[in-house]
Amino acid sequence: MQQEVSLSPPSHRDVSSTLVKRSLFLAKGYDKLKLEPDSSCSWFYSKKFDKILYGRESLELFKFQSGVKIGSSQRESTIRVSPSQITFSSRPFEGLLLTQTIRIHSAESSAYSRVIKLTNRSGAQMKLRLVTLHDPTSLNFRREKDP
Repeated sequence: MQQEVSLSPPSHRDVSSTLVKRSLFLAKGYDKLKLEPDSSCSWFYSKKFDKILYGRESLELFKFQSGVKIGSSQRESTIRVSPSQITFSSRPFEGLLLTQTIRIHSAESSAYSRVIKLTNRSGAQMKLRLVTLHDPTSLNFRREKDP
Protein backbone atom coordinates (compact mmCIF):
# COMPACT_ATOMS: atom_id res chain seq x y z
CA MET A 1 0.00 0.00 0.00
CA GLN A 2 1.41 3.35 -1.02
CA GLN A 3 0.81 6.45 1.08
CA GLU A 4 1.19 9.98 -0.22
CA VAL A 5 1.84 12.98 1.99
CA SER A 6 0.39 16.31 0.99
CA LEU A 7 2.69 19.32 1.30
CA SER A 8 -0.01 21.98 1.49
CA PRO A 9 -1.18 23.42 3.84
CA PRO A 10 1.09 23.76 5.84
CA SER A 11 4.14 24.04 3.59
CA HIS A 12 5.90 21.23 5.47
CA ARG A 13 4.85 18.07 7.26
CA ASP A 14 6.58 15.73 9.74
CA VAL A 15 6.53 12.07 8.77
CA SER A 16 7.92 9.08 10.63
CA SER A 17 10.75 7.31 8.79
CA THR A 18 9.03 3.96 9.35
CA LEU A 19 6.17 5.09 7.08
CA VAL A 20 8.49 5.99 4.19
CA LYS A 21 9.34 2.93 2.12
CA ARG A 22 10.62 4.59 -1.05
CA SER A 23 13.35 7.06 -1.88
CA LEU A 24 12.82 10.79 -1.51
CA PHE A 25 13.70 13.21 -4.30
CA LEU A 26 14.64 16.83 -3.95
CA ALA A 27 14.80 18.92 -7.13
CA LYS A 28 15.76 22.50 -7.82
CA GLY A 29 16.36 23.99 -11.24
CA TYR A 30 18.39 21.49 -13.26
CA ASP A 31 19.53 19.45 -10.25
CA LYS A 32 18.01 16.37 -8.63
CA LEU A 33 18.99 14.58 -5.41
CA LYS A 34 17.91 11.05 -4.43
CA LEU A 35 17.72 10.45 -0.66
CA GLU A 36 16.86 7.30 1.26
CA PRO A 37 14.62 7.24 4.37
CA ASP A 38 17.74 6.58 6.54
CA SER A 39 19.09 10.03 5.44
CA SER A 40 21.75 8.61 3.10
CA CYS A 41 22.18 10.10 -0.36
CA SER A 42 22.20 7.74 -3.36
CA TRP A 43 23.14 10.22 -6.07
CA PHE A 44 23.12 13.84 -7.16
CA TYR A 45 22.22 14.47 -10.80
CA SER A 46 22.91 17.70 -12.69
CA LYS A 47 21.11 18.18 -15.99
CA LYS A 48 23.37 21.17 -16.60
CA PHE A 49 26.33 18.77 -16.89
CA ASP A 50 24.05 15.87 -17.97
CA LYS A 51 25.54 13.37 -15.52
CA ILE A 52 25.57 12.22 -11.91
CA LEU A 53 28.15 14.26 -10.02
CA TYR A 54 28.18 12.55 -6.60
CA GLY A 55 27.69 8.93 -5.58
CA ARG A 56 26.62 7.36 -2.29
CA GLU A 57 27.06 9.42 0.88
CA SER A 58 25.83 8.77 4.40
CA LEU A 59 26.37 9.75 8.02
CA GLU A 60 27.16 7.13 10.64
CA LEU A 61 27.43 7.93 14.33
CA PHE A 62 29.28 5.86 16.89
CA LYS A 63 30.91 6.33 20.25
CA PHE A 64 33.79 4.72 22.06
CA GLN A 65 33.16 3.36 25.52
CA SER A 66 36.08 1.72 27.35
CA GLY A 67 37.91 1.35 24.04
CA VAL A 68 35.00 -0.43 22.33
CA LYS A 69 33.23 1.04 19.30
CA ILE A 70 29.48 1.22 19.84
CA GLY A 71 27.32 2.03 16.83
CA SER A 72 24.13 3.99 17.16
CA SER A 73 20.95 1.98 17.15
CA GLN A 74 18.66 2.61 14.21
CA ARG A 75 15.89 4.40 16.01
CA GLU A 76 12.91 5.95 14.38
CA SER A 77 13.55 9.37 12.93
CA THR A 78 11.29 12.18 11.83
CA ILE A 79 11.42 13.49 8.27
CA ARG A 80 10.27 17.02 7.51
CA VAL A 81 9.75 17.69 3.82
CA SER A 82 9.45 21.17 2.40
CA PRO A 83 9.76 22.36 -1.20
CA SER A 84 13.33 23.58 -0.74
CA GLN A 85 14.85 21.11 1.78
CA ILE A 86 14.49 17.84 3.67
CA THR A 87 15.23 17.62 7.40
CA PHE A 88 15.91 14.39 9.30
CA SER A 89 15.70 14.42 13.13
CA SER A 90 16.65 11.45 15.32
CA ARG A 91 18.04 10.45 18.70
CA PRO A 92 20.92 8.06 17.95
CA PHE A 93 22.11 7.88 21.57
CA GLU A 94 20.50 8.66 24.91
CA GLY A 95 20.51 12.42 25.45
CA LEU A 96 21.72 13.27 21.95
CA LEU A 97 19.54 14.96 19.33
CA LEU A 98 20.74 14.84 15.71
CA THR A 99 19.21 17.10 13.04
CA GLN A 100 20.32 16.97 9.40
CA THR A 101 19.10 19.49 6.84
CA ILE A 102 19.77 18.78 3.17
CA ARG A 103 19.22 21.32 0.41
CA ILE A 104 20.27 21.86 -3.19
CA HIS A 105 22.25 24.93 -4.22
CA SER A 106 21.88 25.96 -7.84
CA ALA A 107 23.97 28.87 -8.95
CA GLU A 108 27.05 28.93 -11.17
CA SER A 109 27.83 25.36 -10.10
CA SER A 110 25.71 22.43 -9.00
CA ALA A 111 25.95 21.17 -5.42
CA TYR A 112 24.02 20.18 -2.32
CA SER A 113 24.72 20.74 1.35
CA ARG A 114 24.11 18.72 4.49
CA VAL A 115 23.97 20.80 7.66
CA ILE A 116 24.37 18.72 10.82
CA LYS A 117 23.26 19.97 14.22
CA LEU A 118 23.98 17.95 17.36
CA THR A 119 22.40 18.83 20.69
CA ASN A 120 23.72 17.21 23.86
CA ARG A 121 20.85 16.99 26.34
CA SER A 122 22.69 14.79 28.80
CA GLY A 123 24.92 16.12 31.54
CA ALA A 124 27.90 14.08 30.32
CA GLN A 125 30.66 15.61 28.26
CA MET A 126 30.97 14.32 24.68
CA LYS A 127 33.81 14.45 22.19
CA LEU A 128 32.88 14.66 18.54
CA ARG A 129 34.84 13.71 15.46
CA LEU A 130 33.26 14.15 12.07
CA VAL A 131 34.51 12.29 9.02
CA THR A 132 32.84 12.55 5.63
CA LEU A 133 33.39 9.97 2.93
CA HIS A 134 32.03 9.93 -0.59
CA ASP A 135 32.27 6.82 -2.72
CA PRO A 136 32.68 7.82 -6.40
CA THR A 137 32.90 4.14 -7.43
CA SER A 138 29.28 3.64 -6.34
CA LEU A 139 28.27 5.43 -9.53
CA ASN A 140 29.16 2.22 -11.38
CA PHE A 141 26.60 0.18 -9.39
CA ARG A 142 23.46 2.26 -9.72
CA ARG A 143 20.21 0.93 -11.13
CA GLU A 144 19.34 1.30 -14.81
CA LYS A 145 16.24 3.36 -14.03
CA ASP A 146 18.35 6.07 -12.35
CA PRO A 147 19.18 9.02 -14.64
